[in-house]
Amino acid sequence: ADEAGVEVAFHLHANLQKDLGVRVGGANKDAMKAILDAGIKGKRFNAGLLSYPSGKKPSGLAAMNPFATKPSPKPNPVVLEALKPFMKPGKVTEEEVQQRIQARFVNETVFCLQDGVIKSAADGDVASIFGIGFPPFTGGPFRYIDSIGTTKYVDILNRLADQHGPRFAPAPLLVDMAKTNKKFYP
Repeated sequence: ADEAGVEVAFHLHANLQKDLGVRVGGANKDAMKAILDAGIKGKRFNAGLLSYPSGKKPSGLAAMNPFATKPSPKPNPVVLEALKPFMKPGKVTEEEVQQRIQARFVNETVFCLQDGVIKSAADGDVASIFGIGFPPFTGGPFRYIDSIGTTKYVDILNRLADQHGPRFAPAPLLVDMAKTNKKFYP
């Protein structure tokens, strides 16, 4: 949402929910509206979900140094204030948040293959890595599933669905493959 804009994300969510239903569920629309009402529009408007360190970008050889440390963005305090009414008590670990985000994305790539949006697992892996920055060390979402095993990954998705709702329900293609622990790649 920070890169494309919070308004874009808000409208995109509404449109996708019409088309994909429960698969896109889980977002709190009132919380998203509160962020917009607080004047948060995204990184390009200098008012994003995160506060990005200011300063001149490195240039020349310094810009190409893969080992250079870059200051990390921090949560925008205006966003945190806008979200206070929506925060629930409890502790969610960073690892759990990452797993839930990744699980929905990976499962959706399987839906894309199942529905003919992409032609092959390889297309999905390449597009995910180069198109949206899926972690390259995983090989892409389909290789990631293969590394875990389809049966185990369906178990993970079912556990998440039990805890957080049907938006985590595994794609039917993945459920079928899990019956014999079939892989996407030979």
